[in-house]
Amino acid sequence: MNVELLKLHENDEYLNECCSLLNEEWPRSETARMHFLSKSNDKLPISFILIDKQSNCVIAHLRVKKDVLSDAAVIESVVVKRERRGKGYGKYIMNKAEQFIKQIGFTTIKLTTKDKVSFYEKLGYQNISDCKTYVCFGNITILWKQI
Repeated sequence: MNVELLKLHENDEYLNECCSLLNEEWPRSETARMHFLSKSNDKLPISFILIDKQSNCVIAHLRVKKDVLSDAAVIESVVVKRERRGKGYGKYIMNKAEQFIKQIGFTTIKLTTKDKVSFYEKLGYQNISDCKTYVCFGNITILWKQI
């Protein structure tokens, strides 16, 4: 894999491309998306991007933040460019995020998904069946992992 993991806030030349990638998957106004992305910093929330070294293009994004209801980290907004899916980039960026999360002192990770449960289960995440402390919308599945 000829890729590089970067912190978005240290590489703002990729902001527009990252905004487009996220909006292809979850449409939002550009203003709202750029506001979301501009919050990335070293203390959380932090957005990581995966860059193809050959084309210098963004091929994946994910964000790490602290859970407001527990001492867990939350991974959100995980997306890989459609034409790059199924090639290991999602697994790669998730593994890198887990290493970062462990390094900064978290032992639990939570995330939500509507349609990628099997992907996260292959990475060791378990379904949380009790949603009492969460606001549950529609078919969202909450998963967690001890690291």
